Amino acid sequence: MRRCGCLLAVVMLAGASLSEGQKAPRQPTPAIVRPLATSIHSFAVSPGTVSFAASDPDLGTFAGSPATSVTWNLTGGNASTTWTLRVASSGSWFGGGSAGCGTVPAGAVTATCASATTSGGASATASCSAAGGLSTTYRTIASGNEGTSNPSFTVTLSFALLDSWSYVANLSPPCTLNVSYSLNAP
Repeated sequence: MRRCGCLLAVVMLAGASLSEGQKAPRQPTPAIVRPLATSIHSFAVSPGTVSFAASDPDLGTFAGSPATSVTWNLTGGNASTTWTLRVASSGSWFGGGSAGCGTVPAGAVTATCASATTSGGASATASCSAAGGLSTTYRTIASGNEGTSNPSFTVTLSFALLDSWSYVANLSPPCTLNVSYSLNAP
């Protein structure tokens, strides 16, 4: 019995050798594993309205009330990939109540990132970008690393209106300016 086991082993090894002119079998190519794309979940902006009580242009800048929170969650993120939150106005001028609203430019409103935080997940980061006046061109207000393990992000923004005597005051109905947010998490 013992001799038969050895013979079997020798036959198996001999079967693995190549005869002259034969090519070695091709080695399998390692699989390339690509991470899943990042998904954005639960994107929310609160509150939906920020008001300015600008009563005297001589006083200069008026803070909008209340502060705005932008929140979201990411899944399938990559620790070395950057997310960006951008903000823009829907038009170059305020609109709304009366023809006088068109005298207030969107650029009179400054958007400022007050804080950018992350919770949960691993290797996720968040930081504020420089403040600036609104325009119809998107501008980065905050950015960071996507991280892994499903992090949550919160960016708190404040808005301020630089009042001027050249702007027509309009209490009722109020002048409006729509603001859009764009979150890029590739």
